[in-house]
Amino acid sequence: MSVTTKSTTKDERRAARMAERRAIQAQIAARVWAQYAAKKVVKKQISARGERVADYSHRDLVLRAEELLKEQPEMIAEAWARAREEFGLDQVV
Repeated sequence: MSVTTKSTTKDERRAARMAERRAIQAQIAARVWAQYAAKKVVKKQISARGERVADYSHRDLVLRAEELLKEQPEMIAEAWARAREEFGLDQVV
């Protein structure tokens, strides 16, 4: 009977580690998706002003996207909602 308990405990620990990894991956994905969305908005803003996106360095686009995320934190919230759904974090295990 103790063998079953040990394997169950081992399985539970494994499941906990996997859940933790999924949560970390979801956090990373949310940040990347938010950054991507912000960068896309920045590019649209530049194009709307009649300027060429190619005239801007990658670093400049990233800095502007980071500023946009600070001004509009709801973009991060939307990305986090998508990540929770994609990674199944709302599901009860």
